[in-house]
Amino acid sequence: MNWPWFQARPSGPSSQCPERREQKRLRRIRPGHRRRPRRRGGHARADQRTFPAHGIVGEEFPADRPDAEYVWILDPIDGTKSFICGMPAWGTLIALTRYGDPIYGMMHQPFTREQFAGDGSGSRYRGPAGDRVLQTRPCAALSDAIMLTTSPLLMKEADRQCFGRVEQAVRLSRYGGDCYAYCVLAAGHVDLIIETELKPHDVLALIPSSKAPAAS
Repeated sequence: MNWPWFQARPSGPSSQCPERREQKRLRRIRPGHRRRPRRRGGHARADQRTFPAHGIVGEEFPADRPDAEYVWILDPIDGTKSFICGMPAWGTLIALTRYGDPIYGMMHQPFTREQFAGDGSGSRYRGPAGDRVLQTRPCAALSDAIMLTTSPLLMKEADRQCFGRVEQAVRLSRYGGDCYAYCVLAAGHVDLIIETELKPHDVLALIPSSKAPAAS
């Protein structure tokens, strides 16, 4: 995959460049600012008009019919610390569950203009590098694996010790992936992710994409 934030930026006035307009819009989002929760606002209200029988569960507003057959799980900014630091590992997560099982998930990164989406049977990438089908890669041995985690410091002591033993066995480990780690897993760049203490809105949107079939 080409990493679009390393690509050359177009020249010319920012008013003529959609990417720079997006950058200016993102600068207006104050890091650390928490929006006032709204029960029926924004995307939640639009979703309820389209699918009135569906439930909605989000990080920043009260749950609405969480026991419905179909429930949307929303996380406006997953990877808040990455967002504060200016690292492009954060994203907006949207999942659709049926009877509690995720049947569709999407990670959207507005700064890099990338989308990773999956429905459990296949995963797709859409962004500046072009549209393509995603595939995980085969990895027969732990000693061949590349492993990611957001940070071992987020783990409890017992979990951190277990993580350390796995880390000693893999070929390479890296920290700081947040939700983007699951996307590079779906794209076949890494083999293993270890995280703990995750909540449903942190991970449900990433499961369908991570189930992309391995390349033969």
